[in-house]
Formats: sequence, C-alpha cells, structure tokens
Amino acid sequence: MPSPKLPAGYEWPISPSPSSRCDCPAWTKCSSVSPATTPRHLGDPSDLSNASRREHAHDQRHDDRSRHRPDSGGVAESSQPRPWPLVRHSLALAGRSVTRTRRNPGVVIDALLLPVIFLVLFVYLFGGAVSGSTQEHLQYLLPGVLVFTTVLDGQTATGITIVTDMKNGIFDRFRSLPISRSAPLIGSVLGDAVRYVVAVVVLFGLGFLLGFRIQAGLASALAEVALAVAFGFALSWLTVIVAAVFRDEATVSSIGFLLPFPLAVWAYRRQV
Repeated sequence: MPSPKLPAGYEWPISPSPSSRCDCPAWTKCSSVSPATTPRHLGDPSDLSNASRREHAHDQRHDDRSRHRPDSGGVAESSQPRPWPLVRHSLALAGRSVTRTRRNPGVVIDALLLPVIFLVLFVYLFGGAVSGSTQEHLQYLLPGVLVFTTVLDGQTATGITIVTDMKNGIFDRFRSLPISRSAPLIGSVLGDAVRYVVAVVVLFGLGFLLGFRIQAGLASALAEVALAVAFGFALSWLTVIVAAVFRDEATVSSIGFLLPFPLAVWAYRRQV
C-alpha cells in the first residue's frame, strides 16, 4: 500500500534495520518516536513540532556519540586523571583568595596604607634626628620597612582569613570536594603573598618618589624583594598553625603581631 501524500517539507523516514537500532544508554531516556508512523520535517529545527524536535535532538545525540567513539575516528574522552592535582587545586583557591581581597576595599587599603605610613613617619619624623638627613635615612630605612611589610602583612592577614573561613563553614565545604586537604591552606597563603607583593611594589614606587635610589643594581634589588617575599611566605605558616589550633581572630592577630619582634631582637644581637 503506498504511503499517504505528505505536505511540502515532510518525508517518511526509512525504517531502521536491526543493526542501526538506538544504542543510547537507559539513563538518557531516549524519546525518539517511531519512524514508521511519524513524518520527518526537512526545514529549520525551530519550526518543528514537539515530536519532530525530539527526533531531531535524538539524531543530534547520535551524531555527537559517533564523533567521540574511538573506532569512528573521533577523539575519545580521556579517563586518566590530570597531573599535579595539588598544584592545580592550590592555584585555583589562591585565585579565590585574590578575588575576595580585590572585592574587599578595607583589606586592600590596610595592606597598602600601613607600609606607606611607616615609611613616611620614620623618614620625616625621625630621619633628621637619627641620621641628620632624611635622604640618608631613607636609603637606610626602606629595605627594613619592606621586610617588615611582608612579615607583618602576611602573618596576621593569613591567619585571620583562615579563621574566618573555618567559622563560616568554608573549610567544611572544601572537605566535601575531591581536592587535597592541604590545598585550601596553600591557596590562602599564596593569595596573601600576592597581596604583599603588591604592597612591596607600592612601597618601592613611593620610595623612588621620595628620593630612594638602588645602589647595588637591579638584580640585587629584585633578589632582595624575592627574599623578603619568601621570608614572609615562610612565616605565614606560623599563623596558619595558630589559626588551626585556636580558631580565634584576636589570638591570631596578637600572636601574629608579636612574632616579628623576637626575630628582630635576635637579628640585632647577631649584628652587634
């Protein structure tokens, strides 16, 4: 019996053979309709009826699956785990810390304004009395303020950030994720390291405006900055331990502020 005549733009699909049956998995709930009873539209998919749209989506799924089959020349999705998971997770969480700092103007102002106040205060208030010249005192003082900025800024801010995340349940959420247990701590410390690197750049810029000049060469100055940042990064882990043990912002702030002074006394006694 011949098939009934269809309107323009429709055709009767060819009945599938047993070898071309749908191999969609059961969880996809394939909603393709019977090709023997439903005509297929040949125009734009946006003009299809509901049944024809389902058939079009079903055909599209089959095309996508055939492209990703290894035996069809497509590229198969790799099931191998990506390398360096700790590094990737730590960098991702460091980006989260940097984003949170950027969106908090109070933290940014505190990180940038504190070293500027220290530099201007000690140069113009005590420079003439100590060295007889503010210019000579600036050459002597700026490297010390640079180290003090990385140590003080890195220690207190890192510990307080970790305590806040613990109280807000952020670390509990991190434990439910397939990431390394140490990645949230490393990411927080790396994010704070970016902040006091920016503070060091601002401090150097202000020092140049006030008359500071590098006398040992650019390479030596960059090495000093890298050493100061590494020193602040290392000392930040002390406040990480304090934050994990006490989980209190006031305790972390007090201990973090007092930690540099024993180190300063020890360095002064070795110099003398």
